[in-house]
This record gives sequence, C-alpha cells and structure tokens, in this order.
Amino acid sequence: MIAREKLITLLSSDNLKKIEDLLDGVLYEEKGVLFSEMCFLFLCSSQLGFSRIIESGRARGQSTLLLAKMFPDREIISIEHDPNSPDVDIAKQRLEGFGNVHLKFGNSIEIIPKLIQHNDIVLIDGPKGYRGVRLALKLLKSKKPLAVFLHDTTKNTSIRNFLERNIPNILYSDDLQFSQVLHTLDNGRVTLPEELKVNGKSGYGFSLAYIPFDCKEKYGSLLFKSIIAGAFHRWFGM
Repeated sequence: MIAREKLITLLSSDNLKKIEDLLDGVLYEEKGVLFSEMCFLFLCSSQLGFSRIIESGRARGQSTLLLAKMFPDREIISIEHDPNSPDVDIAKQRLEGFGNVHLKFGNSIEIIPKLIQHNDIVLIDGPKGYRGVRLALKLLKSKKPLAVFLHDTTKNTSIRNFLERNIPNILYSDDLQFSQVLHTLDNGRVTLPEELKVNGKSGYGFSLAYIPFDCKEKYGSLLFKSIIAGAFHRWFGM
C-alpha cells in the first residue's frame, strides 16, 4: 500500500523525466487512458514489487503500449472482449515487438478471476461502470492482487461517490496535488474538453483510481453493497 504523502514525494522532476522519455514518439489513440493517468499508475506500481500486470480492456493498445514500455521486465497480460473490433489490428501493430505482452480475447469477468495470481496488479478499463467495480472487488476479495486500478472514476458520478463512501484508502489520479503536476504530460498530446481539464470541482481527465489491497477490508460486504448500488443506479439514476 502506498500512502498519498509518499506518492506526492514521487512527483519529482527525475521521475517525470523517465516518463517523458518513455512517451517520446508515442501518439495518443482515441479511447485510451491519458499519459498523466498512466504516470500515476507507474508511480503507484513501482512501489509495490508486483509480479505481473493484467489489463482488462485493451481497445487500441494505448495503455498496453505504455505498460510495456514502463515495465519491460514484467509480464503483461492484456484482455480484450471483442476479437472482431476494428481496434484489434491497430493494437496488434502498436504492440508488435514487445515480447513481454500477451494478447488475449474473452470476457474479463470470467477470465481474470481464474487467471489472477498472488502479487499481480490489475488495470480495469472495461467492463465499465458498476460491472468494473464489482470485478475489482471480486479480485480483491480473493486476496491475490496487490492493487487494482479502475479507470473512468470521474468526480461527481455514482461510481465515484460509492468508492469515496466505502473505500477510505483509495487514491485518484485527479487529486489536484497529482494532476496539477501530471497534466503536463498530456499537454500538446491530448485534446480534452474544458470540463476534464485541471480544476478543483470536477478533477482532471477521466480519473484512474488506485485501490490497494487491505487485509482489514471486508471486500465481500463491499461487493454486496456495489451490487445494491448498481441496481439503484440502473433503476433510479442514483
């Protein structure tokens, strides 16, 4: 587990320079996790001593490519649901030559619980919404992953409100102390709408949540709560 104060100390010019060097020549692909959000993942993960990375939701391989470049000595297993998507060939071309990346297809909700091993970390960028939250909590309930990263946890959404109410040790890439520094990695590379740019009300970007495993947390109870919250959100928009 990495504390917020520790992560702030990692926002050094040296660490940002490492990421800048890795970004050299990498173009942003639509649907991808932001460069700033992947830097947030890099800083958190580099403190964990993990074994593998399992990614759910590859699309055009934006986050997969950055994972491969950031962690060249770790195995990366990337799962995409639709083998017939036009994004498949784009991702395959971008990831050609990275021997540490293994591309798979199928339903992550079924595959990852069978695939997960102790000391893995998981990046969930699909399924979206409460389905993604439930997958994250199910994996943490197994006590195997060191952490789960969950994308699209934007401020003032039902999912964000649920996470903030129920998981006290969670960190977000849109925390102003992170985003005011990390957003520079997106400048000139990504065009964001005004509401997703740095500000105190709505945060920054799509937001990547870092959920570290906590042996004291009752993930079974949280999983049940997420099922109820998801149902209320579907039925009543709450």
